[in-house]
Amino acid sequence: MMAVLTLSGFSLFTQEAPSTPTTESKPVPTVPAAEPVPANPEAKPKIDRSIELYNEYQFASVDIVTTVETEIGKQAWLGAGCFIDKDQYKNIVSLKENEALVITVSHVVKNEKDKLIKIGGHNFIKILNYKYEVTLKSKKRKYNAELVGWNLRNDTAILKVKDIDKNDFKVAKIGNSNNLSVGQKIYVIGSPYGISNTITDGIISQLHQRLDHLYIEDWIQITAPINPGNSGGVLINDAGEIVGIISAGIRGADGMGYAVPINLANIPQLLKGEVKRGIFGAEAMIENFSRMGEANKPKIQDLLELYDSTGIDDPTTLDTLYKNTVKKYAIVTQLKKDKPADKSGIKKGDIIVKVAGKDIENGMDLRITLINHFNGQADKPIEIDLLRINGTNVQPIKIFVTLEEEKDEDKDD
Repeated sequence: MMAVLTLSGFSLFTQEAPSTPTTESKPVPTVPAAEPVPANPEAKPKIDRSIELYNEYQFASVDIVTTVETEIGKQAWLGAGCFIDKDQYKNIVSLKENEALVITVSHVVKNEKDKLIKIGGHNFIKILNYKYEVTLKSKKRKYNAELVGWNLRNDTAILKVKDIDKNDFKVAKIGNSNNLSVGQKIYVIGSPYGISNTITDGIISQLHQRLDHLYIEDWIQITAPINPGNSGGVLINDAGEIVGIISAGIRGADGMGYAVPINLANIPQLLKGEVKRGIFGAEAMIENFSRMGEANKPKIQDLLELYDSTGIDDPTTLDTLYKNTVKKYAIVTQLKKDKPADKSGIKKGDIIVKVAGKDIENGMDLRITLINHFNGQADKPIEIDLLRINGTNVQPIKIFVTLEEEKDEDKDD
């Protein structure tokens, strides 16, 4: 065979090229198409958790209408609440078979009978009576209720619902608010603007919050939308347990709602009637020093804060005081004359390190520990371990304090 190369119109003859051996092409094996997996007729699609919780709570969540009768007429407002298991507290309160318990917030139900208050532009008028109506929207039924117990300081209350069939409603489970974490998923069920059984969700954005113009010492801050009518609704964790009671929202701010921790509500105490706060008569620094280094917060600023808050003007004492605030502590900054802390000998600048054997993290932890102690053991002295600083001397002191029950004149403290 003659090979030909063509270059610009010229033809050149070359030596015969050797023949190239040929090979037969082999067929490419084919893979059979996969058989479709048959659908499992018993398999169920995964249901979103918020749908499950809504279905569970639509028979537990209620609307509450409070009507107050005064000398000049009536006024009513709306809130929310939730049924809780009365059998869990049968050793504390005795209820009939056709009665049930609803937890809510005290500012929804209030209790100022026989007191003089201001309404609108009127002068002080006398409150004659309160009436409570609970609506179970899922059953389209209304029930009368009466107030069992309330705590103005932590904004919680319990109603007793009358003449209700036990098959008409479900009770919610009570969780443990001490196990909550920032960033945790939560759900809210309430009645914003009167729209019953509304569910929203979000996360816990902060714990142990305090708003100075409100009584509550230990708010749970959440991102779920909170509107008028949500008050008394419940804060639920992913397990479907109540971990808080919705109390407040910041008007004009997105994602800033607040709930009372369910542990702080102290249901057993509420079931015994009005719960009053124990008065300690001392204030402590709410937050401890950041200890982030001189670039972020120079030591001189901490010393100035100690001076401003305690009134201690001796540089050596201030320096020693600062050096002893490294770990867990609460520095006493204010004392009220003739109250338990003052009577027991506690002084401004004392470093409280333990209460009833429990380490104190900071001033907020001190508040919560004292509240819990008073709610459970009001008549028992509480043991307080503290450090007292004088110059370079650090003196450990053990003091026993008996808290006093709050009086009307204490409520503005």
